[in-house]
Amino acid sequence: MFTMPVHFDENEWFILIVLSLLVVVFWLMPRKMPISLSILIMLFFAFLGRIADFVLAFEYPLNFYDTMDTKNYDLFDFITYSIIYPLYGYFFADLYYRWNLKGLYRIYYIIGWIFLSLFFEHIASLLNVFHYNRWNMFSSFLAYIVTFLIVIFFLEQIKKWYNREVGKFKDV
Repeated sequence: MFTMPVHFDENEWFILIVLSLLVVVFWLMPRKMPISLSILIMLFFAFLGRIADFVLAFEYPLNFYDTMDTKNYDLFDFITYSIIYPLYGYFFADLYYRWNLKGLYRIYYIIGWIFLSLFFEHIASLLNVFHYNRWNMFSSFLAYIVTFLIVIFFLEQIKKWYNREVGKFKDV
């Protein structure tokens, strides 16, 4: 399934600290979103993170970056893809639904999350979570624009489906 890290160093500590913070915030945050939507959104973000890293960081033909200490899938890759990315996405979706953003506010929201993501990625790269080969922060900026637009489209489709099939999206 996955291996243990070769060395327990700054990248593993960073993952554990981020994981702890996200879990605490998730635990303390009031839940407004229906559990079925929460699970769907978390699965979507887990899938999105795995696919993006597989396409962009896979050995051939792209290999723009590597993660963690080795090219092997280790415990901390599992934690990142299975817990951190889904929780980060959950917060994005929860606040998006909660604030019911329209027009320019939606654009500002996306831009804010792009820069928040760039900030976390920069810290992660300094702590050797990411090792860039032919990638840089501008590449990430462009990737986040595409990613968050896909996510907004997905969230809007989920909201329409939920309203049509389950009932009014009033809990959020």
